[in-house]
Amino acid sequence: TKAKDAWLRDCVVGDLNGDAVRDVAVLDTRKATVEILTTAPYGELVKATSFQVSQGKRFSDAPEMGIDPREAVIGYVTGAGKNDLILLAHDRLIVYPGQ
Repeated sequence: TKAKDAWLRDCVVGDLNGDAVRDVAVLDTRKATVEILTTAPYGELVKATSFQVSQGKRFSDAPEMGIDPREAVIGYVTGAGKNDLILLAHDRLIVYPGQ
């Protein structure tokens, strides 16, 4: 990532857009964001997009205090024909349908 002060804690791998190319969803728990990487033709990972999952006041700026989103999985849950990104953040299960 090129994000300043990122705290990357976990990642999941799967095909998020149905193009038969693996994508990687990386969780930045310091800023509560997800960065999506895709595989370029020669195998290197390149940034496709990133987005913020939630906003809210944190009680500390220490990176170890950031825990959300804390779990992620790529799977087929919406029935739309493509894998979805499922996140657990705070006490919510958030589904981002595959595009």
